Amino acid sequence: RTLELGMRRQNEILKRLGVDTGPISFGGGAGGSLGDQTTPRATVSLLAAMSKHADFRAFKNALPILGIDGTLRRAVSETSTALGHVFAKTGTMGYDNLLDGTTLLRAKALGGYMVTASGRELTFAVFVNNFVMRDGWTATKVGETLGRICEVIHDGF
Repeated sequence: RTLELGMRRQNEILKRLGVDTGPISFGGGAGGSLGDQTTPRATVSLLAAMSKHADFRAFKNALPILGIDGTLRRAVSETSTALGHVFAKTGTMGYDNLLDGTTLLRAKALGGYMVTASGRELTFAVFVNNFVMRDGWTATKVGETLGRICEVIHDGF
């Protein structure tokens, strides 16, 4: 009935899934509140729990695929070895700094599932936080860097 009650209910659900909610803070329902914080470990814990859920196939199939669609479409080249092997969701939050025209990238995150070159299935989350974008850096370039990290993990495992 209220945001507060909804967040408390969400806490109960996360705990029931086995997610440690200690490092998680939700200040709003849309992800843009300064109170919205989580860690890569908590994200992986939730994703691991989802992989055991009865609706996992539909959940995974709804995720963008690295190099194929969504904001991940251009995160790697068309010849990337990781192309089509990473199923993940991005999240981006930034603020314009009117003082000097830069942007503070408060968060750029990527979390999901990967099948590595050796066939190993991984659950992962990578976050970039509080990065002042200067010298040609953009949210897109940070996203490409996250794509490159996926390539390194894909090829190395």
